[in-house]
Amino acid sequence: MFDFYLRLAAKNLFRHKRRTFLTAAAIGVGVVFYLWLDSFLLGFEKDALGNILDHQTAEVQVVTKATVEEDSPELKKTLIPRGLELAKEIALLPGVRAVSPRLFFPLTAGNGLDEIPLLGVGVDPAAEAATFTNARFVKAGRWLEPGQAEAVLGEKVARLLELGVGDTLIVRTRTRMNTVQAFDLTIVGLLATPNPNVNEGWLFLPLDFAGAALATEGTVSQIEVRGPAAKEADRLATRIKTLPGLPPGVVVRTWRESAAALLAMLQAERQYDSLFLLLVIAIAVIGVINAILLASLERVREIGMLKALGMTERQIRWVFVTEGILLGGLGWLFGALMALPMNYWMVEIGYDLEAFLGEMTADFGYAISGRVYGVWNWGTFLAAFFISLLVALVASYFPARKASRLDPAVALRRL
Repeated sequence: MFDFYLRLAAKNLFRHKRRTFLTAAAIGVGVVFYLWLDSFLLGFEKDALGNILDHQTAEVQVVTKATVEEDSPELKKTLIPRGLELAKEIALLPGVRAVSPRLFFPLTAGNGLDEIPLLGVGVDPAAEAATFTNARFVKAGRWLEPGQAEAVLGEKVARLLELGVGDTLIVRTRTRMNTVQAFDLTIVGLLATPNPNVNEGWLFLPLDFAGAALATEGTVSQIEVRGPAAKEADRLATRIKTLPGLPPGVVVRTWRESAAALLAMLQAERQYDSLFLLLVIAIAVIGVINAILLASLERVREIGMLKALGMTERQIRWVFVTEGILLGGLGWLFGALMALPMNYWMVEIGYDLEAFLGEMTADFGYAISGRVYGVWNWGTFLAAFFISLLVALVASYFPARKASRLDPAVALRRL
């Protein structure tokens, strides 16, 4: 019986090819932009989180309470007692792949005429390279070597200061005892990572040199712990919390807690996907209702004839509902065919953020610079298909019900 409904519905749809095409195309336009937006947002989220984990924050982070609770705590409040020893103990725990102790401190860097506020990051060069990928993105020069008065910074910051590899950088900061400290660093490398926070805000220097200059005496600000996978972060954090020598006032948190602000923004961005889906549904509902109502008004005599020949209201209703479902399916097909090349472009070529936002992308709020790439999400294609059919079915039901209730005697007298 369904074959009969399908053949009759298809025949009726193609009586008015232009109207069928325009209705299906309207649904298809909504579907294609929904699929494109979903690909873009998923790729955006993947790149942002990947750049956080690869360049900024490992799966587990050990910090002090002051670092978590205060906006700009003094250096001495951020220091973890016997931090270097603790980093070695953490490195021996099962599931730990790499550990990078870091010493964060505010500074101003200049060329003798101009200065820029930056965040100094003292790192063990080998441990940092094993934990994060920043060392791989040195565009000019080389990565740090221990014990040297040298620095690696973003190439854009160096360009603003009109400095390059081999030039001297003048640094001013405050020590652990809050006394002013100034020293010169030789620029040995320029960074160009996909993370604008690192590129435009951080100045890397050897941890041993930074510790001596700031009189931190073997303490560090943060211990970044790389585990087997981001999803195992909670288990790894629990192991670290059970260490017998963990100093008081120390907080062990996962990357989700340290990147909570970014995750909240990404969640808000995902709401746009839902809003666009509602827009697609609204377009589909209006298009299908309009098409089925016009079809029922144009075929009043035909409906009377079918009822006179013995078709029930339920059967006539299913003829029109099948037409609506076919419209929804055609709309999805148009949208999917148009979305394929658009998604391919997003996945393979991407979208250049700097062309839209300019060079300084750190103020954008997301850990992304350069190009954003989409992802293939076949689940969304499938979901869009079922949503299109379901919405078309619901939208066509009420005009189909109205058409099926026509009195056959009255319908046959219509001109």
